[in-house]
Amino acid sequence: MMRSTKIAAIFILLSLGLLGQMLSPPDGLAQGQQEDTIVYSTDGTTIMEAKGTIIKESFKGVELKTRKFKLNEIKNIKYANQPYKYFNAQNSQSQREYDKAIKVYQEILEDIKSSKTRALFKQHMLFNIARCYQSDRKFGQAVKAYEHLLKEIPDTRYFREAYENIAQCYLAQKDIAKAVAAMVEARKQGSAAGLDQESLLKFDLLKANILENNGQPDQAQPLYANISQQATNLPDIAAIAMVGRGRCYITAHKDYGKAKKIFESVISQYKSFEARAGAYNGLGDCNFQEANNGQDPTMYKKPLFNYLRSYLMYPPPDNGSTFEAEKAMFQAGQCFKKLSKSLPKEKRKIYKNYAHGLYDDLKNRYPNSPWIKKIK
Repeated sequence: MMRSTKIAAIFILLSLGLLGQMLSPPDGLAQGQQEDTIVYSTDGTTIMEAKGTIIKESFKGVELKTRKFKLNEIKNIKYANQPYKYFNAQNSQSQREYDKAIKVYQEILEDIKSSKTRALFKQHMLFNIARCYQSDRKFGQAVKAYEHLLKEIPDTRYFREAYENIAQCYLAQKDIAKAVAAMVEARKQGSAAGLDQESLLKFDLLKANILENNGQPDQAQPLYANISQQATNLPDIAAIAMVGRGRCYITAHKDYGKAKKIFESVISQYKSFEARAGAYNGLGDCNFQEANNGQDPTMYKKPLFNYLRSYLMYPPPDNGSTFEAEKAMFQAGQCFKKLSKSLPKEKRKIYKNYAHGLYDDLKNRYPNSPWIKKIK
């Protein structure tokens, strides 16, 4: 009876054309696909596709037999003959089942050794193993896994991410010296291997960030200045470095006047959303200090408007840093609380509710934000 029921069900599915759909790999998997498909955009707007066989993936880009693509041009890649269990491993990783994911990634690496799977996938497996260790807070194992990737494939497409994640692992262990050393090593190895200037300067930026955020703004400030000078053809990086330099004038020297001029210069000269968000936050910090030194609570309107400009007008890019957005939300909330003191008692609750609304939004959007701990 059970067997005949199954046969009947299969017949119905076949008649409806649904059985093939049920047995097909999920969207994005190209298990039966004969060619790799690269989805890309050269202008950031027009989306195009190119098909062929990928012969190399490195930090210089992805290479087909017919042409090459820069990594920042690529939106997605649909790989031919992608192992189906790669999807299973990614699913386990997204479900935080890290040990299970690592086991499958390692199985795929064995398949690569025996030529059952394309060698192209090797660096993806090694990188994801390291990511699993890092996400599972096994930072020592993560560092070793990233270093193994860099040793096995020195020009891996994950070169920058691997070194940056090594630094983040050391920061999670409160080892500032090793985090800085990782950025120094990244620049050294990247420069020797021909890594592009933008990526090299991003290593320098992260090094300066590490120093600034760990009590050494006096050492970070000249680094930021040097980066902005070197980035003459990279305006976004130059602007971000200028914002960092302005912050250091505040934290290292309490020189709000010089900092303010730098922030205003960034806003007037550069278009980078990240830099403008940071510059408006910087102006907010300068105005906030002025309000703290004054006797009039209404002075907090000025920093409030700057923090809100940062938060509302210059949102963080996809997969980019959310630091400025988190800071703007917290600081705007602080301003609302300060301003409530200038209002009649019956109206204070309105501004306090504005503050708590921003704090709740911060908690919901960025649950791991360090600014949450500062909410009182």
